[in-house]
Amino acid sequence: MNLSFLTIRSANRIRLRPILITVAVLSVILCTALGFVSIKLSQHAVAEEIRKTERAVTRLRSENEVLLAAVTRLSSRQHLTSLVAQSKIAANYITADRVARLTPPASDEGDSATRTALNTVPSRSATR
Repeated sequence: MNLSFLTIRSANRIRLRPILITVAVLSVILCTALGFVSIKLSQHAVAEEIRKTERAVTRLRSENEVLLAAVTRLSSRQHLTSLVAQSKIAANYITADRVARLTPPASDEGDSATRTALNTVPSRSATR
């Protein structure tokens, strides 16, 4: 009886080692490529967020300039005087009993006028 078909031939064996090395190298390359793509995507997302923030800051700065111009215009002496003249607001003088002082008012010895602040800078005649 011929049993030659039952024997395993070594010439037809699949070599497993080169296949595993190739799969390992390809998986490392694939993981590296996926990591690179994910990093690029996150960089793009962060850059887009920065652009949005910069646009918002620019918009808010321009709005702030407009509002500051409006505040300046509305608080100008000319505008307030016109509002008083039109009787839209009332201007009252501040009386002495409405002013809160932490220390008594300082007076100048020379002309005995009441001052609102002490002059700490020496006069020119004292330095010569």
